[in-house]
Amino acid sequence: MTAKEAIGVIEAALSFVFDDVSEKQNWDDAITTAISALKRMAPEHPLLEENHDKLGYAFVCPHCHRMSTFSLHCRFCGQKIDMSGFDTL
Repeated sequence: MTAKEAIGVIEAALSFVFDDVSEKQNWDDAITTAISALKRMAPEHPLLEENHDKLGYAFVCPHCHRMSTFSLHCRFCGQKIDMSGFDTL
């Protein structure tokens, strides 16, 4: 099962009805956190935004929108970063 398939199954499970409202809220919170973590595991290209302060352009995380130098992950939120195609900049 891929992460995307797992997200679909988990999101479908959120419609499950609980007898206890607080139990459902705990379940919803846990599942929402898990989905967010799974989404950050899928590599995304950084955004390239104009930066007037220094170099002209800066890489920005597509998840948290913070400027950073990237290796494999955003140092702020953990989003997996795909830097392929940016080696010629």
